[in-house]
Amino acid sequence: MEEFKPQSLFIDTRVAHFPVVKRVLSLWPHLKPNFVDDLSFLKQAIPHSEAKKKLLITRFDGSVVKPCQGFGDYVCCNYLTVSLISNCHFECSYCILQDYLKNNPIMTFYANHHEILAQVEKFLDERPQQIWRVGTGELADSLALDPITDFSRECIALAARKQNMILELKTKSNCVDHLLKLPHHNKTVLSWSLNPKEHVKKEEHKTANLDERLAAARKAANAGYWIAFHLDPLMHLEGWKKNYEELLIQLADEFCSEEIAWISMGSLRYTSGLENIARERFPKSELFLGELFKSPDGKIRYLREIREELYTYVKNLVEKNFPTVPNYLCMETNKVWERIYGRTSTQGEIEKHLNERFG
Repeated sequence: MEEFKPQSLFIDTRVAHFPVVKRVLSLWPHLKPNFVDDLSFLKQAIPHSEAKKKLLITRFDGSVVKPCQGFGDYVCCNYLTVSLISNCHFECSYCILQDYLKNNPIMTFYANHHEILAQVEKFLDERPQQIWRVGTGELADSLALDPITDFSRECIALAARKQNMILELKTKSNCVDHLLKLPHHNKTVLSWSLNPKEHVKKEEHKTANLDERLAAARKAANAGYWIAFHLDPLMHLEGWKKNYEELLIQLADEFCSEEIAWISMGSLRYTSGLENIARERFPKSELFLGELFKSPDGKIRYLREIREELYTYVKNLVEKNFPTVPNYLCMETNKVWERIYGRTSTQGEIEKHLNERFG
């Protein structure tokens, strides 16, 4: 895994006194901070490779708790997202952030994380009748930058004291050592996005490799955390059947069902604006050569027949190796759910199914 090492630092004067600023300055004393009042000059289209060398520390203003972005017939699991960081220094060829953050691509830490978590706690307190799954991995990897920010420590503490919260920290890193001795009270799931070794090597640049991710997951499980795996995005590349079979065999060799909260599957999907960006930045990628088309939600996906082939094969591998672990599809239609599971599903059913692990 490649560490994040910014070459320039911008600090919003409103947060100059916040702890994360002092932490960053102590980690990189050679960086001369630029204290700024007006951030508009940073919020513009900047080449991604250049933008990821710049760090902005500012505050998040507005409502922070947001639902998973389901649309129309696409089934979601009623997942809530919270942003503590914006953008990721990893370089996955398919990363939607390349398009989604194209006009605001600077690596950004939100220093007012205490205020953000206070909003989360207020949301939970106003809705005590339901268990909420909350994640921090929508606009950034949840753990890759945590040795710098230390944000997840307080997220875990919040989940530990809230009866109606399950925290998920999703990552492609191996950054868990600083979390292993925390009193998490079995309310936090540390999860890893996984793909076969060859797929990681070709398409998930600068991330922890597969063995490093699984070694980190082993540490987390040994520390009593629930762990989870997201086989996402499934890639229809040459040799995919053999590659995913080897991946599930390796998982079964290293983990038992009782340690795993859930396993999800999601096929390759991306915004219509991403392909040109990705082809320019990753000319050797083979991902965008498949049979892909625009779906009703505006995202580009494999043809339904290809998605169903991927899901059927990988789901069988998952259930063969982990028959008691809940598995589900991420951002798929009811029609595909019916073809893969023999029935349609709703947000509430998926949510209840996953939360049973914590009953």
